[in-house]
Amino acid sequence: MIESKQPSRSQNRWIALSATAALLLICAILQRQSGAYSSDLAGHSDEPAHVVTGLMVYDYLGHLLRPGASRPSSPRAFAESYYVHYPKVAIGRWPPLFYLIQAIWMFALGETKAALLVLMLVTTAATAALLFHIMQEINGAFAAFIMATAFLLFPISQQSLFAVMPDALLALLFCAATAVGGGALEGRPRWWIAYGVLTVTAILVHGRGVVLILV
Repeated sequence: MIESKQPSRSQNRWIALSATAALLLICAILQRQSGAYSSDLAGHSDEPAHVVTGLMVYDYLGHLLRPGASRPSSPRAFAESYYVHYPKVAIGRWPPLFYLIQAIWMFALGETKAALLVLMLVTTAATAALLFHIMQEINGAFAAFIMATAFLLFPISQQSLFAVMPDALLALLFCAATAVGGGALEGRPRWWIAYGVLTVTAILVHGRGVVLILV
């Protein structure tokens, strides 16, 4: 009887890296072909509010952290003043973490539309790569790659590439929680802690994160 040879750890690592690069390339092609970089940030009715609120957090942190910048009297006064000029500010309507992530990202890449779209690109590609990792252990690398690619072709997944919305980050957190959920169900304390951290993080991104508590 001939035993099938299992891929070595180094081969699995190479397969995972290759699949991640391919999924990132697919995301980049889909996003580029959508015309997202040449269109207004208004692909969804809530998108302008998410973008403006992220810019507000970026500007507020800039006033606090940049040497010589004037210090705002209070976060509320700064938000109210910002709202007078940009009435799409929606802080308080949604949790703050997505806007903080936007702000940190813009400190690194600049306060541009392209930078925000790259954030959506990286987040969506990371979700697809994590799906590949989860499914690879169950169905093998080829089937896992097909499933991850199919995920990127769903209209709702493509919207996460085209619009600056918290849904992409929420999907990544849900997927990560699924990945650690098996260990939590087996009674491993550190996996319960990881699941709890991911749940709290998801709630701080969007109220729909409470679903993880029910799970």
